[in-house]
Amino acid sequence: MTPPSPDEPRLPPADWGHRLIAFLIDAGIIFVIIVVSFWTIDIDSFFHIFLIFILVPFCAVMICGSLFEGTLGLTPGKAAMKLKVVSASDQNQYIGITRGIVRLIIKSIPFQSYILSYLFRVKVLGLFYTMLLLSILVFALDHLWPLWDEKKQALHDKFAGSHVVFTTRD
Repeated sequence: MTPPSPDEPRLPPADWGHRLIAFLIDAGIIFVIIVVSFWTIDIDSFFHIFLIFILVPFCAVMICGSLFEGTLGLTPGKAAMKLKVVSASDQNQYIGITRGIVRLIIKSIPFQSYILSYLFRVKVLGLFYTMLLLSILVFALDHLWPLWDEKKQALHDKFAGSHVVFTTRD
């Protein structure tokens, strides 16, 4: 897929519903990867649990988030919904791997503290569940942000200087 020519008019921003469906498709793919990993790896240690539930999805998301979105402007879900990620300043350019990684890190910040508390086996259950609830709230805020943002950007788009747009005009 090549970027559009500079003479083409700007593409319309993706609406929240299409972004949600693209996210659910991508999450479904990650879920399938976890299930297949779960069936193929004999779980007999903490390392295997870490591998299946954290490392495998993280690697899959890193590849989609940084490589696919950065260089091609899409993930499988975005391709299915006819969306792409472009530079907020120039829709004729993709964001590149570095900004793809920034976008991914900002998306995953809500769950980093929760995952660390799980890995280090935080014994205070109140703190553990508080961190989980906070993670879910921050994740929801980030992904709901396009509903009221005039440019329809999520917070991770603002930090990465990206914009999700439709690949075709109506």
